[in-house]
Amino acid sequence: MKENKLRLLFFITGFICLFFVCLYMKLIYGFPKINSETPQQFYENKPEPEVNKLKNAGGNYIHTEAEIKDTSSEKYCSANIYVREIPLPLEPEIDERLARFREKAEKLNQQFPDHFVISLNTAEKTVALTFDDGPDSDSTLEIVNILNKYKVPGTFFLLGTQIDKHPHIVNTILESGHSIGNHSWSHKRPTDINTEAVMDEVVKTGQRLAGYGIDTKLYRPPYGLVNPSQMPALIEAGYRVICWSIDSMDWYFDNPNQIAACVIDSIHPGAIVLMHSAGGKNNRKATIEALPVIIERLLDKGYRFTSLDQN
Repeated sequence: MKENKLRLLFFITGFICLFFVCLYMKLIYGFPKINSETPQQFYENKPEPEVNKLKNAGGNYIHTEAEIKDTSSEKYCSANIYVREIPLPLEPEIDERLARFREKAEKLNQQFPDHFVISLNTAEKTVALTFDDGPDSDSTLEIVNILNKYKVPGTFFLLGTQIDKHPHIVNTILESGHSIGNHSWSHKRPTDINTEAVMDEVVKTGQRLAGYGIDTKLYRPPYGLVNPSQMPALIEAGYRVICWSIDSMDWYFDNPNQIAACVIDSIHPGAIVLMHSAGGKNNRKATIEALPVIIERLLDKGYRFTSLDQN
């Protein structure tokens, strides 16, 4: 009997000790609350990053404009710089013709600022050299070699009728890291033909370029202009129309010093320079002689050279 009482007393004493130990632990450390509000309380001060997404009809997320910035659009959007006047004396007839050209180009840029491009949208000393009418068997390759010598990129706007005549030149342009754009099929003046004919010229050349792995959406219209009514079709097809802010006048002057002066004296940040890599007098000899002078003088002025993105 006495033994049973001792066991009971031992049990009660142990229980009391355990109770006080638990009470002590609660006072010192506290017990966690276990309820449905805990997850919300844990995350309420950690908001998810702002990701601007929308769901399509299938419930999948699609990217919105806020997520993916169209940097190419920013690069080409209007910089409020229009075609520069020629810094040298010209024949009155040519002077008047170029004044009309500048006026029409400015209106197109104002009406279609993201798709009719006159200059690059930058305040940095950047310049893009562009070359029309190639490829050919002589001067285009000489111009590529000069650019390569100075490690300067260029953009070549090629004619569809010339591409398959000189496939090795096309490949050389590409292998040298230069950009290629579309200069129509047969150099018809867009302002003299209808929209369907313009698109036929552009599409045929685009298909021929695709055979060389070139998917370009840069279009340099022959003579630089299109009709405003033709722009929607070009935009719908994904093209940007690339005009220029500086005309080297290598189609007019035979003297390389005059060609160089037209570029150097008109230079500005974001300039797009018009030159030619084929056709003309003496296989573009004056252009070929002027190009190193232009590059060296612009480098001295602190300019860097860029090619135009193919898209």
